[in-house]
Amino acid sequence: MIVSSHRSHLDYILLGIHCSKLGYRNLRFAAGDNLTRMPYIGTKFASLGAFPIYRNRVKKRKYVLELCEQVAAMLAGGDNVIAFPEGGRSYGGAMLKMKSGLIAANVIAQCRSPHRQHYYLPFTVSYEVLPEISYLSWLEEARRLRRDPYRWVRRAAGSCVYYGADLAAFAGFVLSGRFGSRYGNVYLDYAEPFAVGSVIDVKNTCAPDARNVLVAHKVATRRLAEEIRRYLLRLYRILPMHVVAYELKNGHTRRGDITARIPAIVGLLEAQGRNCRTLNALSDEEVFEQGTAQLRHLNAVAVHAGDVSPIKADIVNYCAHAVDPPDLG
Repeated sequence: MIVSSHRSHLDYILLGIHCSKLGYRNLRFAAGDNLTRMPYIGTKFASLGAFPIYRNRVKKRKYVLELCEQVAAMLAGGDNVIAFPEGGRSYGGAMLKMKSGLIAANVIAQCRSPHRQHYYLPFTVSYEVLPEISYLSWLEEARRLRRDPYRWVRRAAGSCVYYGADLAAFAGFVLSGRFGSRYGNVYLDYAEPFAVGSVIDVKNTCAPDARNVLVAHKVATRRLAEEIRRYLLRLYRILPMHVVAYELKNGHTRRGDITARIPAIVGLLEAQGRNCRTLNALSDEEVFEQGTAQLRHLNAVAVHAGDVSPIKADIVNYCAHAVDPPDLG
């Protein structure tokens, strides 16, 4: 099971291509029904191995159990399944809490095949320019409307905005070459696969008298979810724009103030085991220059005589949340 951070629908394509280059075959991936139902795109994704996650059912125990059984059967049959344990894209920039559903499928498969090792392969994707970056507030509001339990008109309006924002974002991405738009670098980072059994003894933590297989493996699934979250937090690449945005979010706008604080921020991140590969290749001045240029490309800041002024607070905060010190345990 390939477990990845989730920031964009583009993650599916990039992971599929890169995992194929690494030698993984029979790739399947979990995709929200908001993606699989999209005109043309949904059909294309299904032909590449996508299977839908019905978001309006994920809180129903019966559906989650059926989904886990479906994915466990894929894994047992030799498929490599790409899963996004956050359960959806992060619209705020911070890593979301791990959802146990698909993580549990690998535990179930391991328990039923003790003679065979099942693994998790942690992966992260970090973007200089997220295709959906200009539509984050729209997507967040549309998601809120779609969850209205009482008014179907609001739910319908939310769905229209949700699909429309996604289509607009990817139309811009697909047509970027024609209009000379630049989407910047994308960084894919991954760790060595780790076996389910290297983290927890599935057999001895199983509760055989539990009412269903998910409850039976609750302890193992929770422990593995914690381990996956630690991996993903440490793998996700911190870019110069994340550091500059973090300083802006905390009220520092002068070039000299931001540059002087960069060593302390990078030192804190390294002490937490975060991925500072890009930052470590740059001087403090270069971190500031590149970070500011990246944020200006997003139309998120303006620079005047050494001062950096936020223009779009939602984008600045999104980038800053990549740096917010998490609890890595």
